[in-house]
Amino acid sequence: MTTFNASAPGKLVIVGEYAVLHGGPALAIAVSPRARARMVPADAWSLRISNTAKEHRFDWADDRLSWHDDPGPDGSILAAALAVLSEESADLSPAGPFMIELCSEEFFHPGADSQPEKLGLGSSAAVTVALSGCLQQLLGGGRSLDLAMRVHRAHQRGRGSGIDVVTSYQGGLVGVREDGQVSAVDWPAGLHIAPVWTGHAASTPEKLARLAEFATGQPAEHTRLIGALAATAGSARYACDGGDVPGLLAWLDEFGVRLGELDTATGLGIWSDDHQQLAQLAADCGLVYKPSGAGGGDFGLAFSSDTKAVARFRAMHEAAGYRHIDLELGVPGLQTG
Repeated sequence: MTTFNASAPGKLVIVGEYAVLHGGPALAIAVSPRARARMVPADAWSLRISNTAKEHRFDWADDRLSWHDDPGPDGSILAAALAVLSEESADLSPAGPFMIELCSEEFFHPGADSQPEKLGLGSSAAVTVALSGCLQQLLGGGRSLDLAMRVHRAHQRGRGSGIDVVTSYQGGLVGVREDGQVSAVDWPAGLHIAPVWTGHAASTPEKLARLAEFATGQPAEHTRLIGALAATAGSARYACDGGDVPGLLAWLDEFGVRLGELDTATGLGIWSDDHQQLAQLAADCGLVYKPSGAGGGDFGLAFSSDTKAVARFRAMHEAAGYRHIDLELGVPGLQTG
């Protein structure tokens, strides 16, 4: 019997946060931490989480999943994937059983107390893409973004834009247009990205829930704020496509301002104290800075065409206590074999 392997990278959103949730344009880039999935022929079905060395036995027959013990959050992505396959009557039982191993340890950083700290680079999406890649091999199909997206929607219960899944699947720099079309994008030559970690993770689901409450309570203001974000992200995408470095820098700076307006209106905490301090350090070095993703924690991004200014910013943020995390940008997407 065959062993199936797959890996998929994390992501950083460059521009388009919150707007992309409502069909707005966005840019995101695949980054070096990779999630890995492996399916090994075994005597019984099991899920192994290699980060924690926990193993959970389960039965899978007649399109039904039955855990021997409660896997908690560890089993949620696999359960979503099997539910999607059940809807398609894609039965894995004749091919199994398998030990299914999932690993996202590269998405964690050693903390001050030796406890791993989550970096906030889209580990759930990367695990989803890697697992879907293994399942697609087993089912005999090609690489299918559609399967990964359906598993993601089932796992997230319809929340989120899916840009993290698309970026993890495709790799490189990914652009999403207003019409939903996804394409590979070339980053303008000479423009440098300096990612910096705030030192703690943010809760994206919590922010999305609070934003939904705001949309229900103040629909007109929500529409106005999201529209401003979408328009600014579209201008940034246009500048990127045209290789317009000064224009892109200006629109990235403007997008940060628009995020601040959304933050003030909703109290989401996008521009946390950490992001504000990092933005000031970046400004002192002549860089443009904005939070990446949901904001509050995780990563921020500084941009400049001046390599010396980027180096000064790194030295200053490290001196201020913000650790540099080595990330390779624009890495390949889903890899199987």
